[in-house]
Amino acid sequence: EAGMWEYHASGRGTAPDEAEEVLRVRATVGGSSSNSIPFRNPFKTPMLTNVVLSGDVHVADDAPEGSLPAFRVAMSNLSNLVLEPFEQINIPIFFVPHRMSEHKAVLELVATEHNFKWIHPIVGTADAAKVVNLGRLYCKARESLVETLDLNLEGAADLSERERVDIEVITPAEMSDMLTNCLTIERDPKTPRPAPGVCRVKVVFEPFKSVRCKVQIQIARASGGRWRYDMELVASQPDVDDVIKIEGTMNRTTSISFRLTNQFDKQAPYQAYFSVESPPEFTMTPSVGMLDAYGSEGT
Repeated sequence: EAGMWEYHASGRGTAPDEAEEVLRVRATVGGSSSNSIPFRNPFKTPMLTNVVLSGDVHVADDAPEGSLPAFRVAMSNLSNLVLEPFEQINIPIFFVPHRMSEHKAVLELVATEHNFKWIHPIVGTADAAKVVNLGRLYCKARESLVETLDLNLEGAADLSERERVDIEVITPAEMSDMLTNCLTIERDPKTPRPAPGVCRVKVVFEPFKSVRCKVQIQIARASGGRWRYDMELVASQPDVDDVIKIEGTMNRTTSISFRLTNQFDKQAPYQAYFSVESPPEFTMTPSVGMLDAYGSEGT
């Protein structure tokens, strides 16, 4: 026998001294969302626990009459909870924003007999109650369309040009790669400045083939609040690039050749073919291959 090795290990637990990962929640203004924070009694003995929620847990002075606090724990009893050994519970948290701003709270679970405390930070973002439809942007493939849009951020009349906003474009999954190369939406810093509460964005749409899809622009304010705008993108068939003329005598083959490059600075696979209504007398070769990068001599 090769023998047996025996190892002895020991460990010592320490009191929790760091906050747990931030729980991020969203809800529309005037609406609500429900989330939960799981907690497990780490001891092999029953544990007496108090649940304490602090932060935005009071109704603001400017809130409509009858409003609820931004955060609340949906439990009837928050004090002297007895958790059995290794028992796990889910603590339900309701988020009810009443203004377009970021809301914060901290949930503490206090083990009274052990003097331990577990801290769970919570950050809530308010979404605008409605999604605004911006209509349609249209151009032909291989053309460039530049549009400036003034987007009204409802409930953000104090927004200034110096305040940071994050712009995210949500695209259909199957068109994500293509739109990444042909669609740019960013904040427009040019003068004249827009009115207070308005975010001016510049949209650049440069499709290289025909497409029709819907995208959503999401604008998040640094101090809290998110606004959503739907927009349809349409690119029709491009104009004919060139007319190729070939002359030849009957029963003899005449050919011409030319070079093409990709529209981007990298090679790309291609497939070439005639439309179905083309006469059978026309053929081409090669019908598949790799297009050289833009700026090169071409394939």
